[in-house]
Amino acid sequence: MDRQEDFQMKRKNDLEIIHTRYMAQHEDFSEALHAFTEKRKPQFQGREEN
Repeated sequence: MDRQEDFQMKRKNDLEIIHTRYMAQHEDFSEALHAFTEKRKPQFQGREEN
């Protein structure tokens, strides 16, 4: 049972890394981080960075 739970947790972590890397390629991700640290509402554009 523990092996199965460990495998599922690793799979979840791997998927989280994949999705975070994908999101980090978008301008909106950077804008969200800046807005959060500056305590303001984000101005989302809906575009990917090139």
